[in-house]
Amino acid sequence: MSDFKIISATSSDLPTLAEIIRASYIEEAATRFAFPGQPKPEDMRHMFQVRLEGRVASGDTLLFKAVDNSGKSLGFVCFSHQNAPKPAGEKVQKSDVQEKALKMSTMSMNFKFIMAMGKVAKELATHCEGVEHWCEYFLALSRLMLADD
Repeated sequence: MSDFKIISATSSDLPTLAEIIRASYIEEAATRFAFPGQPKPEDMRHMFQVRLEGRVASGDTLLFKAVDNSGKSLGFVCFSHQNAPKPAGEKVQKSDVQEKALKMSTMSMNFKFIMAMGKVAKELATHCEGVEHWCEYFLALSRLMLADD
């Protein structure tokens, strides 16, 4: 494995991070349901980028990436601060993620499955209502991170 360091990721990293998610999640069972048949890489990348954009737009997310000595992204983690108290007068940022998500329904994905998974995730989240905590939203590694030198 290469030497690496952990640094903050920014919104300009999102396309690269979305590709790392796509490549690392392609073999997961849920992916087979979400993208039946032969998944289109561009559809998967787009879906993950929209989800990352939503996390960043929420204002309660920390993104860290692992980079090698040349600065190439090897992996990342995304944490979301849940049920954190908002300072008085702070407005919740509205994003266009829902609109983008609706546009995704025309892609090569099983949109009904994805919406059903989202509904279940929201139901599970009710068990943490009112409890301030950090949630790991994504953790993905590039194959380069796992490769032996």
